[in-house]
Amino acid sequence: MMQPPDDRNTSLQLNMGEGKSSVIVPIVVSAQGDGSHLVRVVVAKPQSKQMYQMLVSKLAGFLDRPVYELPFSRDIQLSESQAETIRKHVTRCMREGGVLLVQPEHLLSFQLMELECHADQNSRVAERMAEIWQFFHESSRDVVDEIDENLSVKFELVYTVGQQRPIDHSPDRWRIIQEVLGFVFRFCTEAEVEFPQSLDIVGRHPGRVPRVRILRRGVEATIFERVANFICETGMDGFPIARQPPAVRNAVLRYITQLD
Repeated sequence: MMQPPDDRNTSLQLNMGEGKSSVIVPIVVSAQGDGSHLVRVVVAKPQSKQMYQMLVSKLAGFLDRPVYELPFSRDIQLSESQAETIRKHVTRCMREGGVLLVQPEHLLSFQLMELECHADQNSRVAERMAEIWQFFHESSRDVVDEIDENLSVKFELVYTVGQQRPIDHSPDRWRIIQEVLGFVFRFCTEAEVEFPQSLDIVGRHPGRVPRVRILRRGVEATIFERVANFICETGMDGFPIARQPPAVRNAVLRYITQLD
């Protein structure tokens, strides 16, 4: 962990109770914190307080190494002087061989704040934050605890930026779905009369799509064909195709019904 092969990232899996947080992490960060790199310990919020106490007792108490934190969120109204103060603190942390304890959401908030400053035309603060982020990228060495959770693809932080705007293609994007489902129910009802042993429709209530069970093969192709033909012949809300020439409607029908 202190000298990964070919200076590449490395991940290790250890059993519970083998001293990952209490022994291995302090040893690794104390060896990496030689003044040439900024050592960051990345932990999730539930483990942050315990890890901070552990690092303070092992590093600050025994080795006189400072332990810094960088809590950050969108609620912070950052000025240029405050951004410069952050840069000085992280630089001093590296120079003193200290450890920077951070949480994944703090790093993501910091990165997104830079983009938000660019969007708000606050270029001077954005430039300072870009310099700090570039410093992190070039000089930091990260020790990530519980890497399967903190680096999971499911972990993300999304900010809303700018003025509120409608979703693309709204409201047609959900009206079309509702209308198509209405067509499906309509032709399922007709097919139930023709093929009573092939369909089972349950839950016919106003304002909802009933549950349709296909009991025998073949009837689903009939329903699909009727829905596609009806759409291409009469059109639907947001898709006025009825007045198009037959060649266009046939092309749309092939696009809907043929997978290849």
